[in-house]
Amino acid sequence: MIGRFLSKSTFAAPVFPDMAKTRAAQLANRTLLLILAILIVVPVVAAIAIPAQLREILGLAALMGAIVLGSFWLLRRGHVQLVSIILVVSFYLVITGSLVTYLGIRDLGSTGYFVVVALAALLLGRRGGLWAGLVSGLTAIAVYLAEINGQLVVTVQPVAPFSQLIALLVMLGLVSLLLHTAISQGIESLEQAARTSAALSRAYEEAAASRDELQARTEELQKHSAYLEASYEVGQAAVSMLEVDLLMERVVQLIRQRFGLYYVGLFLLDESQQVAELCAGTGEAGRAMLARRHSIPVGEGMVGWSIAHRQARVASHALRDAVRLATPELPETRAEAALPLRSRGQIIGALTVQHTQEGFFDAGTVTALQTMADQVGVALDNARLFAESQAALEAERRAYGEISRDAWADLVRGRGDMGYVSRPGEPVRPLSRDGRREAGAAAPAGADSSTLVVPIRIRGHEIGTVALRKRDRAGGWTVEERALMESLTAQLEVALDSARLYQDTQHRAFRDRLMAEVVGRIRESLELETVLQTAAQEIRQALDLPEVVVRLQGEAGANGGEGV
Repeated sequence: MIGRFLSKSTFAAPVFPDMAKTRAAQLANRTLLLILAILIVVPVVAAIAIPAQLREILGLAALMGAIVLGSFWLLRRGHVQLVSIILVVSFYLVITGSLVTYLGIRDLGSTGYFVVVALAALLLGRRGGLWAGLVSGLTAIAVYLAEINGQLVVTVQPVAPFSQLIALLVMLGLVSLLLHTAISQGIESLEQAARTSAALSRAYEEAAASRDELQARTEELQKHSAYLEASYEVGQAAVSMLEVDLLMERVVQLIRQRFGLYYVGLFLLDESQQVAELCAGTGEAGRAMLARRHSIPVGEGMVGWSIAHRQARVASHALRDAVRLATPELPETRAEAALPLRSRGQIIGALTVQHTQEGFFDAGTVTALQTMADQVGVALDNARLFAESQAALEAERRAYGEISRDAWADLVRGRGDMGYVSRPGEPVRPLSRDGRREAGAAAPAGADSSTLVVPIRIRGHEIGTVALRKRDRAGGWTVEERALMESLTAQLEVALDSARLYQDTQHRAFRDRLMAEVVGRIRESLELETVLQTAAQEIRQALDLPEVVVRLQGEAGANGGEGV
């Protein structure tokens, strides 16, 4: 009670960052306060009970008071261990002095050694308590031996009961304080340990939860990273391939492998836009369904629903889904998702992905798959447009080739066979009839290894040849020489076609200019006779004809005559 009351005053125990040091300071502070209280009470009681010894008691109280105040000063400056040593040594000296100067080993104060040992153990630790017990025991033995050997003379006098009561109360107070402190520290340590254990348990639970959450997030990030990688790979394949059938087959195989799926199928709408036809599928099931030309009407099943509603549909529990249409080729399907193929705002088909695990297609997986489906839709549409443009280009090329062939035929037909021959020491001369026979005689393959005939082709049509002959002793034509001649002939083909086109352009320009001149002269007059006369004259002159007749005829003449 006294210690608790006084601890609220200015003599409160200091607090340090180290909890053990703070507990030792609190115990030392309480002990000092108790001693201070005893030093105040004992002189008053002694003045009443034993006035003859009042002077000695006051002197001892003053000395102890100075020690207590000095200890308070040291304690507030952090010298906790020094104060603890001072307290233990002071108690030890007081008890020992009482034994030596008063009643010897029979003195009730000898029980104070227990207080010394307990105080040393609490203030200085286990080792300090052991040393205090050893020193106190040895001191008690020394006092006993000195007393029985006559070295210590003790005068046995009747002891006043009140003095014994005071000594007993002091010892009880000190022992009670030490026991209370020890028990309090034990309880506080247990409570602190319990709080620490609870905090550690909470921290462990939080760490475990954080670890589980981190692991889940890591797995989710790894899965999304794999999905992004798969999307990139599918996108690369879609961009790099322009053949529709190969593109579809490559895409379904990639999606199945990268996502670990049971089955992937790709449907495209037919020309009526009412039926989705299976165009690519993975595994034996895909081949079987392709063989039987598997198709789904728009609006029916997972695929038809996704096309009709222009959005993805997921069946987490495929066996219980009312919309899904089961196929006998895929008996192990437990989860399915249908994803529309979109391109330029239009739905061109759908992608079906299936797995053997229920609930496999979560929101993140469906989002990644839909992103890939959009890429595939655009790639398929681009491949289709490319195929159409290639077909149109090929048709245009064939048509232009026909026109070019006809133009060359007309050119050769109009001017006869054209060609030139070059021999050493002779000027380049046109190819004569005999020369053509000579060149033609060298043309048959294998007849003469020194002769090489390379065809001249314009847009796939042969329009002539280049005949080359080595000297008799030069040997045959090597592969490199043949390749060189073919390259030169290819350049000759380009030059010939360009020359013909230029000639045609010049001819058309001349014809257009001539026509413009003739029409201009015809339109110079508004007189009917003059117009007819001018027309006959200008047309004959323009075309260098021997005769031109321009006439107007009646109905009879029209029925009986012949005209152009």
